[in-house]
Amino acid sequence: MLKIKLKKVIQDKKGNGMSSWLIWGVGLLYLAVAIEQIQKGNMGLGISFIGYFIGNIGLGLAAK
Repeated sequence: MLKIKLKKVIQDKKGNGMSSWLIWGVGLLYLAVAIEQIQKGNMGLGISFIGYFIGNIGLGLAAK
């Protein structure tokens, strides 16, 4: 089984990590879209964007 460390995935060839502020910013945008979709009554897309938001939390923590 192939094991990949998340730290290696989010780094470039020079070892520089992705900007954590960018990851958190995109996560907040996902949260805003999720809230908007839920308010419009589109529960499916709202739940999907909440999932993206939660995924970005993990990426943001790994990028620190």
